[in-house]
Amino acid sequence: MPEIKVDPEFSWVLGYRKWSVGRWGYAQASIQNKTRALHRFLWALANKCDYAQVPTLDHINRDKLDNRLSNLRPASECLNRQNRSDRGPNVFTRSRDKSLRYEAVFGFRGKRIYLGRHASKENAVAAYTAVKTLLCIVEDALSA
Repeated sequence: MPEIKVDPEFSWVLGYRKWSVGRWGYAQASIQNKTRALHRFLWALANKCDYAQVPTLDHINRDKLDNRLSNLRPASECLNRQNRSDRGPNVFTRSRDKSLRYEAVFGFRGKRIYLGRHASKENAVAAYTAVKTLLCIVEDALSA
């Protein structure tokens, strides 16, 4: 089994239950007949709150087994989705126009948003990142 990382002060938690890696890649255990994610369990312990009060958390380094508090941060659903490691900017190379060869496309709520043609891959990625950030801010404001 891959190594599960926790802060030294919470190392006792690993012996508290039998933790396994679930189908989504997170460390989990059955506690009081409910499956609990280790990162949420540790956050609840550290912040002295009920498990149900734990906000959506993001693993900063994208390692789902790195459950050290310094690697966890509260995040909106949008930010959490956008920080997934299996997603990257949708930047395509097109050869029709040599001066504007990179097209950027952003997926949002099942729709493809065309972000135009760009002279460099870096510019296309920058356009993608700017739109991603703006849409996350708007989505978070609407859901608040």
